[in-house]
Amino acid sequence: MFIHCYHYGMEILWPKPGKYIVAVSGGVDSVVLLHRLAVRSSQFAVLPTDRLVRNNLESTNDQPNNEKSMKGEKRKIKNRYELIVAHVDHGWRTDSSDDERFVRELAQKYKLNYVSTKLTLPKKSEAAARAGRWEFLHDLRVKHDATAIITAHHADDIAETILINLQRGTGRSGLTSLKETLHIKRPLLNVTKNQIYEYCVAHNIEFVEDSTNKDNTYTRNAIRAKLGRAQNTSKKLQKIYSRMLTINAEIDELLGGIEKAVSDKQGARINVDRQAFSSLDQKIQHELLRFLVLRLNSDAELNTEQITRGADSINASLPSKITELGSRIELKHQKQISSIVRISTPRMEVLK
Repeated sequence: MFIHCYHYGMEILWPKPGKYIVAVSGGVDSVVLLHRLAVRSSQFAVLPTDRLVRNNLESTNDQPNNEKSMKGEKRKIKNRYELIVAHVDHGWRTDSSDDERFVRELAQKYKLNYVSTKLTLPKKSEAAARAGRWEFLHDLRVKHDATAIITAHHADDIAETILINLQRGTGRSGLTSLKETLHIKRPLLNVTKNQIYEYCVAHNIEFVEDSTNKDNTYTRNAIRAKLGRAQNTSKKLQKIYSRMLTINAEIDELLGGIEKAVSDKQGARINVDRQAFSSLDQKIQHELLRFLVLRLNSDAELNTEQITRGADSINASLPSKITELGSRIELKHQKQISSIVRISTPRMEVLK
């Protein structure tokens, strides 16, 4: 269930009430998101400037004009959200501890629970950092029995992510990887970066600027810089994203029918009937394997080469052989069955 909230020109897609892990880096996007969530949660008082909330649950015609009506508004939104602020220090920058301290103090200000981690990665890899970050967030969600993880991805991120995933060769799923899932919510997907900055200025909100954001050796930064000079391209990609959501949903429905015929999900693994899989057309094999991997790990990003290697291994690998695909996924082969399994992640030091 989503609540469409128009606030300072921002269309926010609120998830239903519940317990959530909120990913906060300290940057402007996540800090603005946390401010909006904190205002609506039971742990933070309603701000006078935040009374102008418009959605299908709260009236916009009658603004409170006395203390009694304001108390009524507070009761109305009380206990909407229970928030746990989560911060990841990738350990790449000498000043990254400053970001951690900023987010921790922000959580204390809002009287929210806070957990952070510092990744210990084998090398300076964007993919490894992303894998470690998401593993930490998903583990927190399970540990705290939270409804979902909330991230601050916004409308401008859609175009960037499409181009990044096309470059990686992640296939059709990469065109809509920012879509919401059962355990990942993105309330700001209809909000632009400019709107986030406007909200930040209007509320005098402080945030930190990652010193690596200007470094174009990072893929996302380089693409962001190019998109900044081609706004029409960004808008067209956002339209493609909307169309692909519908198309991918239809394809996934068809794959769901095939899945029942060739595989069986058992806990943290999916067993694939090798003979039934081998009987499928090669393109369908590839789409089905990607579909099954995403069933295990909705954040997995396998490129075309990895998917091809995985499908080939199901078709031809000897029993007892293990094929590592990436994104913490491996295939364990037996004579009649190949099992898709999640594997361990980068070592992390958890801080509280």
